Amino acid sequence: MTPVKKAIYYCNRALANLKMENYSFALFDACEAIKQDDSNVKGYYRRGQAYVALRQLKNAVSDFKTICKRQPSNKDAREKYDITQKEHRLQLLSASIVHEEKRITVDVLSMDVSKDYTGPSFKDTDEITPEWVESMMEW
Repeated sequence: MTPVKKAIYYCNRALANLKMENYSFALFDACEAIKQDDSNVKGYYRRGQAYVALRQLKNAVSDFKTICKRQPSNKDAREKYDITQKEHRLQLLSASIVHEEKRITVDVLSMDVSKDYTGPSFKDTDEITPEWVESMMEW
């Protein structure tokens, strides 16, 4: 079997795997198709689809861009490129603004208070009432 025919076989199997949501297998088959025939645009398209499904958007953008360069009139590839590019930018933005909030917990009841302390205090949290808070503000 010629490399070109093998590439077609792998592209078809990649499509079947995409339809069955076996994205890792689809990615493998698309990569094999490209190895067999790197001019096979469908191989890049299938690999781009698999990358999108696996949330590897940077790689997907690269594959759709390759198709756009080789087939400038391919509207579907251009649309996939634009959509994936936008989604990739959003992914990067989201990753850059993630903030992990760290909360500090203080166990007030386990705190040691010096014996010569004369300020306001309480023995348990049930003693914290609005009146107690007001007295703290006056202190």
